[in-house]
Amino acid sequence: MAVDINKVIQWFYDREGKLTYSMYGSRNGDDGTADCSGSMTQALYDSGASRYAYLYSTETIHPYLTNNGFELIVENDQNGWDAQAGDIVIWGQLGASAGAGGHIMIMTDGTNCISTCYYTGGEVGTAVQELPYNSFVALDNYPYYYVYRMTDSAAVQGNGPQPVPAEYRDTDAITQFKQAGGWINFNNHPWKLDQISFVNGMWQGLSSELSGDNPDWTVNGVPLVLVSLTDNPNQNDAQPGNHARFDKNYWPIADYDDATNGIAIDLGDNGGLIWFNADAVLAA
Repeated sequence: MAVDINKVIQWFYDREGKLTYSMYGSRNGDDGTADCSGSMTQALYDSGASRYAYLYSTETIHPYLTNNGFELIVENDQNGWDAQAGDIVIWGQLGASAGAGGHIMIMTDGTNCISTCYYTGGEVGTAVQELPYNSFVALDNYPYYYVYRMTDSAAVQGNGPQPVPAEYRDTDAITQFKQAGGWINFNNHPWKLDQISFVNGMWQGLSSELSGDNPDWTVNGVPLVLVSLTDNPNQNDAQPGNHARFDKNYWPIADYDDATNGIAIDLGDNGGLIWFNADAVLAA
């Protein structure tokens, strides 16, 4: 049984807002607390990896990765590496990475990583964080690191962002999204903010590039806390005409509406469903 790398990433997304950081509880989230390596061990196992002997640490998880189809592609190259979604990064040189001396995360794309971490100082429910990798590694003063990547022979296509099969590329956009596994991949694409307003207790933006003609605040408004501006250094001063991109690239599609050519992501208590025009997102 091979590891579905998309499920590993989704394991962490599913636990955003739910786990509190601790190295002394269950470590894998069973009691609502977790640490980086315990949660990574559990995420890998739940995504198809072999049964673990115990919840590994950053010191002991290396063989578990190689035994489950990963290979070491980079070791402490000061020039960095060409990151891609699914790369597992371990900070801390072997022999000195136990406890607080190490950290482990998975790249969600070529820029961002997600992990169970102490970034918020142990604030309840905030252990799982998706962060820009370059900013995150700078905070830790560029530690010694290892990068593991799933080998092509071991990779599997599962419930995650996948290429659209060739036979469906000439079909309608909604069908293409369904055949690609039911995910939106915004791919770091910047889009224009046509309007900005304080609606339903939060600052939101509307974009015809995402929602098509005549977008509506009630169903198409994008909370600005989800995005970063690409052409305005003041992230708290978004203006109409600015360009933004989602901080999180991969979103499972929560609902479809064939009549309006709509696809939706679900923000839960943070905003409910946001609807996009399927053709507009496919073209992004």
